[in-house]
Amino acid sequence: ANGDEVLSKVIPDVGKVFRLEVVVDQPMERLYEELVERMEAMGEWNPNVKEIKVLQKIGKDTVITHELAAEAAGNLVGPRDFGWLPKTIINQVLSQTQVDFANHLRKRLESCPAPEARC
Repeated sequence: ANGDEVLSKVIPDVGKVFRLEVVVDQPMERLYEELVERMEAMGEWNPNVKEIKVLQKIGKDTVITHELAAEAAGNLVGPRDFGWLPKTIINQVLSQTQVDFANHLRKRLESCPAPEARC
């Protein structure tokens, strides 16, 4: 209803990759600050993320990260379950995770609109 789209594509030798397209009413600088400069703080506002660590920066806008999913009661798939479940279930969960991310991002930007504010 809000225009969010989760797209996926199978890439040979890689597997299925997902892309989230979201439109938010925020300045690009604000998104960059939250999603790139403060990436390691994502666990503060996204309950699906327990921890993110930047392992290496490659150029200005590309980073290699290690992300640890948070455990949540009632979830169908836990952080350690991915090697054991059918791909169809994993793909469905990953798609839903993208939608959840968009919703948490919107809430974060609405509750903390200024980059200098530490909400």
